[in-house]
Amino acid sequence: MKKKLLITMGCSFTEGVGCYDPEVVSYKVGDKTKYKKTEEVYYISKERFHRYSWPSHLQKQLNYDTLINLGFGGSSTSGNVKVWFEKYYNKNFSDEFDVLVLWLLPSPTRFSFYRDSTLMNINPLMEKNIYNVHSYEIGKEYLKFINDLDMDPILEQIFYVKIIEEHCISKKYKFLYTPIDYRQNTFFEKFHNINNMMKFNQSIFPNFEENSNMKSLVCSHPNELGYQYVSDNLYNWIKTNNPEIISDKKPNKFESKWDGYPIFNHLREVKIPI
Repeated sequence: MKKKLLITMGCSFTEGVGCYDPEVVSYKVGDKTKYKKTEEVYYISKERFHRYSWPSHLQKQLNYDTLINLGFGGSSTSGNVKVWFEKYYNKNFSDEFDVLVLWLLPSPTRFSFYRDSTLMNINPLMEKNIYNVHSYEIGKEYLKFINDLDMDPILEQIFYVKIIEEHCISKKYKFLYTPIDYRQNTFFEKFHNINNMMKFNQSIFPNFEENSNMKSLVCSHPNELGYQYVSDNLYNWIKTNNPEIISDKKPNKFESKWDGYPIFNHLREVKIPI
């Protein structure tokens, strides 16, 4: 019998951003006596993000031997697809595993381009700051260019979902996805075959007003309790609708890998000198 592999895709909510160590952030973020920059707290916390992300919780609930988490903060739908194809296009995990690919879709308004031999995700709704100096203007022009901020980005998103669906079929992977906002379900139901969509009638994220203990100490993301809440919602849907993909055998060891970094300049090696 093959081992089980869970591959997850998404943005910061899939990477697990928000699971800060209380001992680290007990100091005021930005306090120069401890950390000069907020980014320091973020980067030293990334390993903890991955350890307590919803993919890590769900892997154990499903009894899957191995997890590959491709979630990356700030990423877009097209960016997720590009990272997937750059890293795993020629790899067929089904030779070794029964594979489940689960995609928690990023915000549909985000998009991506290749730039300087790497990948840049663009969030046109983000205010100008030091992180989007190269993309702020193009993001604003995109908002001016499209006519329907609700419909047009979701049509783009559905296009990319179809690409991953077909790729998973070719690799014999099981594929499931869900919009980050359950209110977008109606668009997918109208414009796409939703056999692989995990449909929820309310948010899979905790209401922080009712569950303040599930909110990150630093940002508007969940903490480890909040991501357990997300995982519980996903697991319960699978248990009800696709129970056959839950393994009844607990692995001797759970293995996991976070591989969410986009491609960084590896394409430089194949550049043709002019």
